[in-house]
Amino acid sequence: MLGRLFSVLKRNRIEEKPAGHFEDKVAHNAEVTSVVNSGSGMQQVMVEKVQLDYSKYENYVIKPNMRIADVVEKYPQAVAILTEHGIHCVGCHGSTIETLEEGCLGHGMSLSVFDSLLVKLNKATEKKTGGFTITNNTVERVKSLVAKDGRANAFLRLSVVPGGCSGFSYEFKVDDNALPTDIMVERDGAKVVSDPESLNIISGSELDYVDGANGAKFEMKNPNAKSGCGCGSSFGV
Repeated sequence: MLGRLFSVLKRNRIEEKPAGHFEDKVAHNAEVTSVVNSGSGMQQVMVEKVQLDYSKYENYVIKPNMRIADVVEKYPQAVAILTEHGIHCVGCHGSTIETLEEGCLGHGMSLSVFDSLLVKLNKATEKKTGGFTITNNTVERVKSLVAKDGRANAFLRLSVVPGGCSGFSYEFKVDDNALPTDIMVERDGAKVVSDPESLNIISGSELDYVDGANGAKFEMKNPNAKSGCGCGSSFGV
């Protein structure tokens, strides 16, 4: 036995559903408006189809009526956000047919979650800048590294990692996989990217590239560093 049932009154038809969780699952693209207890032990849930107010999305880059496949093709960083919200059809045939509205609201996502998803998707399309600066020497060195690497979208990734005698050290590597949460600093065609956790430690810093008696290396002038080791390879905050 499925147990106690409740009936969903939805315009001109009634759907029988198992009792429980009805607020999320009574109808695709619908919201619960009222619940009535009946003498027969059944529940009648009055639902109303959601009508989007498209005017509030007018200034969005990614809009509800965009096909999922088009969003993914133009903004690859959207894939992680969509899958986090349970939209796993990003690579299937359905994504070439369904819009975001159809693929989300049409499969049971609530309007509030859908609005939150659109906000995250649109934030991911913004070009993030700021947090630290880079010198002319850094620009030239990054361009050289990227050219040697050969990948079309390559950049220098700067990370702060635990290690060294003072607690933290800087890690530099050429990368071509920018994440939605990354912060990018771009100057004269040279791109340096860092993650939010690292940025909390290097905010206000200047990244330089120096060639001295101890060899050539990237060097951070970090106002947040309270201590450092003698070799200069690690620091504390």
